[in-house]
Amino acid sequence: APDLIRTLNHVLAEAGFPSVPLESFRPLISRGARALIVEGLALFEEKRSEEQLDELFERFLDNYVDNFAVESAPYPNLVTMLDAALNAGARLGVCTSKREGLSRALLRELGLYDRFKAILGRDTLDVYKRDPRHLTETILRAGGQVDRAGMIGDNAIDVNTAKAAGIPVIA
Repeated sequence: APDLIRTLNHVLAEAGFPSVPLESFRPLISRGARALIVEGLALFEEKRSEEQLDELFERFLDNYVDNFAVESAPYPNLVTMLDAALNAGARLGVCTSKREGLSRALLRELGLYDRFKAILGRDTLDVYKRDPRHLTETILRAGGQVDRAGMIGDNAIDVNTAKAAGIPVIA
């Protein structure tokens, strides 16, 4: 979250706007970078054309690619929990709204990459989270069984995706 909001603030500053607060925008992260930009502009009662939003989105991605792991860190106790799951025989996968390449790079940077059998991003399939097939395909690619899987998520989109797939979820 801190790196995404810092990148949003960089793009907003380039457009002549002040920074937005991390805690106010953290809940919006799961909606994607473009939605962050739209909401950031809306805070200042600004709107942009689709073409202008495309340009801001490209600037966002350019900056984020160079700064995706400045402040990012695993949630407290996450590494311990992942390792315990692996030691118990679980197969782990990542089903994320982030682009796959950025997800893989971030997981490598954080030292988590090798724990996951599958990493599917927003751009991996023709569908993405909210659509249950994004989650079920992640499970299958990780070598798991949909009827024996669970999801751990950190936002409402994760919960709704798991529910739509008929998969138990911990948020």
